[in-house]
Amino acid sequence: MFIFLAQENGFDVIDDNLKSRLGDLSFTMSLQLKENSKLAREDPLKVIANLQSQGFHLQLPSAITIEKLLSSLAEQKPAPMD
Repeated sequence: MFIFLAQENGFDVIDDNLKSRLGDLSFTMSLQLKENSKLAREDPLKVIANLQSQGFHLQLPSAITIEKLLSSLAEQKPAPMD
């Protein structure tokens, strides 16, 4: 699973409920995305659109859809707050 961010270390744009269930997040690398960028599993236009509209793009493993992820997150109890 990868999270593309519009801004380096801009994790605050991710919904707190989702972020708490993803565990510790850390910056890995910087990319310059363009319409013709080659990504292994994502359409660069979709990634760019999500970065512009919500500040992040969540890339899931190919066997998991966003609907399955959201459904499984809804079934889990919220993570305890520190």
